[in-house]
Amino acid sequence: NGGATWAVSAVSSSPNLYAVTFLPNKTTGWVVGAGGKTSKTTTGGGSWSTPVAGPIVTNLRAIRALDSKNLCMVGDGGACLCSSDAGSLWTSVLPFTNYGLFNAVAMTPQGVGCAVNDTGRVARTTDGGVQWQLLGTGRPVGASNGLTAVQFAGGGNVYALGISASGTGVVYRSTDDALTWSTETSDVTTTLFGLCMTSSDTGWAVGMAGTIVGKSGAGEAWTVRQSPTTSALHDVSFAGANAGLIVGENGTVLKYCPELSEWILVDSGTTGTLWSVCLVNANTGWAVGGEGTILKTTNGGDTWSFQQSGVSVELRSVRFIDVNTGWVCGDNGVLLKTTNGGATWTLLSSGTTNKLYGICAVDSDTAWAVGEYGTILHTSLATQDPCTWAKRQSVGFPVDLDGLVVTGNFTGFIYAQRPGKWSGIKINTETAASPGSYINVTGDISASPGEWAIDAGTVEVLCRDRGSIRPAGMGASAVGGASVSTSSGTIQGVTGALGANNVGLLVRVWGRVTYKAPDGTYMTLSDGSALGLKVITTGIETPDDGAWVAINGVSGLEGSEGNWQRVVRAVGTPQNLQ
Repeated sequence: NGGATWAVSAVSSSPNLYAVTFLPNKTTGWVVGAGGKTSKTTTGGGSWSTPVAGPIVTNLRAIRALDSKNLCMVGDGGACLCSSDAGSLWTSVLPFTNYGLFNAVAMTPQGVGCAVNDTGRVARTTDGGVQWQLLGTGRPVGASNGLTAVQFAGGGNVYALGISASGTGVVYRSTDDALTWSTETSDVTTTLFGLCMTSSDTGWAVGMAGTIVGKSGAGEAWTVRQSPTTSALHDVSFAGANAGLIVGENGTVLKYCPELSEWILVDSGTTGTLWSVCLVNANTGWAVGGEGTILKTTNGGDTWSFQQSGVSVELRSVRFIDVNTGWVCGDNGVLLKTTNGGATWTLLSSGTTNKLYGICAVDSDTAWAVGEYGTILHTSLATQDPCTWAKRQSVGFPVDLDGLVVTGNFTGFIYAQRPGKWSGIKINTETAASPGSYINVTGDISASPGEWAIDAGTVEVLCRDRGSIRPAGMGASAVGGASVSTSSGTIQGVTGALGANNVGLLVRVWGRVTYKAPDGTYMTLSDGSALGLKVITTGIETPDDGAWVAINGVSGLEGSEGNWQRVVRAVGTPQNLQ
């Protein structure tokens, strides 16, 4: 009654509660409070779920519901968490803002990862970085001055480098994917910075005053090896057991000579500090350092050439997954990516100005970066372009895509894509969703004739006729594009065609009507490219032969195996160009 009277709505076993939010339906709401606990009601506050702790234990001070699925809450220590499933699962957007500086991060293709920081703490994830937990018991002991490096070595083995209270380097090992840690025997007396394991029991570490230490087998201690320099060494990388490089201050580069079992100095071409090195095979590698320096070698480190980074800040870490695709991170939140071996580098939007000290990647689309103020960043194709990501999954794979805009509504299926992205996808559903509607969709990947699609389990229409997708202008010869091979199968394209695959994308085509079906179900356009483009116009008034028109539609295919032809499914009235 507008606040004239109030009734008590008790939350059982309740901590102190600091904030509440409700949906416009007045029945669904959430409260948050002390200790990171949240509670939910679906009865207008008549009853509440027992408060449960989320991924953090800090006090939560505010919560807002954007819609029935998407929530955001914030709290002490800079905590910021989001949920896209009505509060069942929370993602820490800024997971550890009050836990210092993360120096390094490592991740397995299975999604198990850990990040290490300058207070000796380990943050661990088992879901590819969606949720992170700080280890309590079992964490590395004695690294009071921080952990500097971490690497997975296979079979559950993980290694990390730490700094003791006296500044001595310590090597730690976990045999259970970073859950618990023990100290490795070593004769190290200086701080260690860089780590590279060549197997689960062999590896190298480098550090202050030219220190190089190695482990040569199971049960062996880490021992100091001969070094040709007294400069601080920052990173080490191996491709196999015998091709290795080390970089450090004053432009120092060392190359491993397996025949002599020793390291030799090589000329890097710079006297600036080099912070990180990555060797992807016996010949090809990169090093990065001060003032935006990126160096590349194609002969195992014998000679180096400069690449144009386009930035002038300290570049702290470099990782490549093959000879073409790699990432670099550095100061001021700089993230760079290349897909052509460093011939060109693209500056990515990181969303932060914090210094980034470590980066790792598991494939050409998925990488993590860490840095100061507890920063942990993640990029993947699933977040960059969910439709393209979905098309790369195998048949039957479950997907949950949010924030798509419907581009076409047809009998038994719709098309949708993410605003600003260049990929769309077919969704098999009977749900009525007009073009421009924002939707969330769950379902399983299926192989519709000629294209990947989603067999929808649910299509939630968030709002109608609010979205705006600009079609991609496209000549007839570009419609459909070529086939694309992925690890899950082939994304079908036009038989014999070239160019980027664009099946499912909203496009705009034009040309002269050269044929109009008597029943008005399709027409053929010619734009002068000697290709007749079929445009399906069911339910749309079709112009007469000879008319010059432009029309919006969804790029698609018709035909059968070995003979797929381009087609456009019209979604709007043709525009007369005469």
